[in-house]
Amino acid sequence: RLGLTVLLCIGSGGERKNQRLVVEALARPDAPAALACGFIGEGPDVEELATLVRALGLSSRVRFFGPLVDAASYL
Repeated sequence: RLGLTVLLCIGSGGERKNQRLVVEALARPDAPAALACGFIGEGPDVEELATLVRALGLSSRVRFFGPLVDAASYL
């Protein structure tokens, strides 16, 4: 979509990378509507993060792609 800014996180999901913070920021009322996020990778917290995304009603703005061999090509 034109005008959409996408944040992309590549790597293992987990507490160290704090992807939860990104999701919570997207849920803020003052978050730009033209901002979305994609996660490439796997890890211990990915399912929990996906549950949070659904609970916050962000499924249309956040995508989980799982592990991809060519992840760098998305940059």
